[in-house]
Amino acid sequence: MWDKNRPTRMNPARRGLHLERRDDRKSCAGDGDEPVLTAEALAKRIGEGPLRDRRSLESRGPCCFAIDVGNTQTVFGLFDGAAVTEQFRVGTDRTHTGDELAVLLRAFIDLETLDGIVLCSSVPLLVREYEAFAERWAGTELLVLGPGVSTGMPIRYDDPREVGPDRIANAVAARERHGAPCVVVDFGTSTNFDVVNAAGEFAGGVLAPGIEVSMDALSRAPRACQRCRSLRPSG
Repeated sequence: MWDKNRPTRMNPARRGLHLERRDDRKSCAGDGDEPVLTAEALAKRIGEGPLRDRRSLESRGPCCFAIDVGNTQTVFGLFDGAAVTEQFRVGTDRTHTGDELAVLLRAFIDLETLDGIVLCSSVPLLVREYEAFAERWAGTELLVLGPGVSTGMPIRYDDPREVGPDRIANAVAARERHGAPCVVVDFGTSTNFDVVNAAGEFAGGVLAPGIEVSMDALSRAPRACQRCRSLRPSG
């Protein structure tokens, strides 16, 4: 396949796309050059491919859709009661509109099966877009975790509005799953250490630069620090 931007180079056909289509041409041909592949047969063939996962999601009953918008990645989870049935993640794009979010999420789920959406966002610009998505495309209620939303956990801060919704969600989940007291560590764009005291209250915490942020800062230092990948330890 020619690359129009680099006419002197050729890109190999990707397995699973051009090569398989090329192999299927004989089976699509009838007498002469006329194909016998009907629209129904084509739809069936498409359904036999990697869309099986998507169709399995669409076949589920009503469920709650949880969205965690981070600075770097956005994580989605489908809940059937208290159980997580599916989860997936994408890169966070601060320029996405509500309509673009609908196009993106339709590749993963059937929007008609959603009976509620819960949003936790560290990117304020995207809150309005998710509200537009929920209203126009999902047609369901959206609960935005933030100031004024009762979580059942007292916030022992002078100004609770200063605590990010992601930290509150982490603390509530940790208390529910492991009890109190506990310390919650969240490795993200920043590394958060949050404390739930013995009374089950959010007592506070500290934030530190995340691993990737720290590595980027070191690589830009005056002294030459070679950029390296972070790998999982073996053993």
